[in-house]
Amino acid sequence: AENPLDCLSYYRFDNCVIYEVDATGDVDEDDIDSKISCTVLTLRKKLDVLDFVKAAAKYITLHPYREQNHHVHNDMACGKEGDKFLIVRGKTMAVSAQKDTVVCMLKESQYSKEILWYSIFKVDGKSMLAGVPYNEYGDIVTEAEMEALHEIKRAE
Repeated sequence: AENPLDCLSYYRFDNCVIYEVDATGDVDEDDIDSKISCTVLTLRKKLDVLDFVKAAAKYITLHPYREQNHHVHNDMACGKEGDKFLIVRGKTMAVSAQKDTVVCMLKESQYSKEILWYSIFKVDGKSMLAGVPYNEYGDIVTEAEMEALHEIKRAE
């Protein structure tokens, strides 16, 4: 798939091995999503969770107006036990995740869906705490800030 996240429409991340590949030979692209079929597939690199999330962030940054994959949350997300990763995009964001979750936050322009930058971090229980909401700058989000985010979401 052109969009790494589309691979997860067919396979769960924790039950498969994901590779970065080169698709060559007779290549056919799907009109429904970013599926690609080909006659020659060359394995380039096995992706761990961090590599996979980086590839997804790069794809979203390069194609900010394409249909959003269901694994990408808008503005806010609260992870659950067992999540390998959380990806959130928005103008102002808050994410709370469980220990060992890889979190990616993609900062959108105030005036468009263009991605200005993104940050990726792992909830390690030390510098990033499990169950604590963080914003796109890595700062803890206060209750007042969370309420303001909820108000913005309700107004949309």
